Amino acid sequence: QPQGPMGAGTITLAWQTGTERGVRSVTDRFAPQLVLEPVGQVGEAEANPKVRSKVSWVSPVPRDCTEVEILARLNRDGGVGATPCESLISSGVQVGSLASLAAMLPLSAPQRAVLQRGGALMTDATLVRDGRVSYVAGTGTAARDQPGSNTTKAKITQRTSLPAVVVNPQLLSMNIRGSFSAWILPKTATRLGWPVLITSLDVTSPTGTISPAEERAVADRLGDEYSFMVERGYQNDSWLILLILFAVAGLLVLVASLISTALSLAESQNDMATLAAVGATRHTRRGIAAAQALVVAACGCLLGVVVGMVPGIASTWPLTARQASAVATQGMPVEAPLHQLGPVIVIPWLPLLGLVLLVPLLAGALAWIAVRRYPQMTRRLA
Repeated sequence: QPQGPMGAGTITLAWQTGTERGVRSVTDRFAPQLVLEPVGQVGEAEANPKVRSKVSWVSPVPRDCTEVEILARLNRDGGVGATPCESLISSGVQVGSLASLAAMLPLSAPQRAVLQRGGALMTDATLVRDGRVSYVAGTGTAARDQPGSNTTKAKITQRTSLPAVVVNPQLLSMNIRGSFSAWILPKTATRLGWPVLITSLDVTSPTGTISPAEERAVADRLGDEYSFMVERGYQNDSWLILLILFAVAGLLVLVASLISTALSLAESQNDMATLAAVGATRHTRRGIAAAQALVVAACGCLLGVVVGMVPGIASTWPLTARQASAVATQGMPVEAPLHQLGPVIVIPWLPLLGLVLLVPLLAGALAWIAVRRYPQMTRRLA
C-alpha cells in the first residue's frame, strides 16, 4: 500500500535529535526547489530527567469521562491501575497543513471548511458531540525518576470546544501512517497556545515528482537522525530471485516438451515419410510437430500452476493470518477482544500468465524450426 502521494516524500525526525532547522539547512543548499511542510503532534519533547521541569499537556474529553478522571490518569504513578477512559485519553492530535492532509486524503468541502474555521478532523466518533469536540489543557511537573512517563501535580488551565467533523477511519488508515484521534491546522494550535512537536516534514517538488537525483542529494547529506523516504510505488526487492525461479521453471517445461516431441517424431518417422509421399508439404509436417510441442508444453504449464497453488496457498494461509487487539484508526479501545484478520495471499498472475503463454509458444516455434526440409525416405515392403 502506498504510504503517501506518488512522487512525494517524507523526512522523519528522530526523537529529540532531529530538527526542522537541520533539514532546511540541507534542502536550502542542495535542493532549494523542494517544498517542505512540517507535520507534528501536540505535545512537548521529553523533559530533562535530572531536574523537575514543567510540561504542557492536552487531552480530549471523551464521553463518560470527567476532568477528575483525566487528572487522575495524568497524576497516577506506576502502581495505580488505569482509569476507565485510559485508551481514549491517550489519543494524539496531529498538526499539519491543509495541503499535506489533502495530498494524502480526499477531503470534502465541509471537511475543508471545518479545518479552515479552526476545527478538527476527527477519527473517533465517540469524541464528537453535536458537531463539536471538547479538550482540556494544562501543565504539570515531569517525574524525575520516570522521564517521559506520567506527570505529577497536573492541573487544568484551559478548556476549549472546537467544531469537528468525523472522517472514515478505514479510508484514513489506507492513506496515512500512524494513529491519532484528530488533525488540526498549525494556525489552530497557535491560536490555542498548544505546544507542537515537529515529527516529520512532507516534501514535494514543483514538477510533481521528486527525482532520484534530488532524493540522493538530500538523503546523502542528512545525518543518522533523519530518514528520507520517497513514495515511488511498490518496489519488489526480490525481483531477481523470482525472475530466476520463473526462468528455471519455464526452461524445465520447455526442455521436457521438446524431448517429448523429438521422441514422438522419431517414432513417427515412417508416418511422416508416408505423408510426404502422398503430397504432404514441409509446412504440414512442421504444423504437426509444432502443435504437438505446444499442446505438451501448455498442459505441463497449466497443470504445474494448478498443482503448485495448492501447497502455496496452504502454507501461506497460516503464516499470514494474524490477530489484532486494537485498531486505532477505528477508535477501538485497547481492551477490545482479539479480532482475527484474514490472510494476505497475493498470486502473481502476470508472471504465471506469461509462463503459461510464452513457454508453449516458444516450444512450438522451436519444434517448427527443427523439422527437416525433406523426410528420411526408407524402402518398405508391402
